[in-house]
Amino acid sequence: MSLRRACCPTCKKPVSTIAETRPRDFPFCSERCRLADLYKWLNEEYSIPVAPSPDYSPSAGPPSAGPLSDGPSPYNNGDDGEGS
Repeated sequence: MSLRRACCPTCKKPVSTIAETRPRDFPFCSERCRLADLYKWLNEEYSIPVAPSPDYSPSAGPPSAGPLSDGPSPYNNGDDGEGS
């Protein structure tokens, strides 16, 4: 069996990919590198690129769903909870 290696995404240190020898925090080499990566995601240093929709206008702001009272609620059946 040949030893397969990958690189830690944070520090680029070689990491074993074989189940018996790979680190608990795989694909990271350590908990420290795993947490450093999580920190970057939480602080929005990483992002997933998304193409804007054709009708998006930055000056218009976020799209609105309209007023919240747009008709009868599906959760209100007219019963006030009092037994009759």
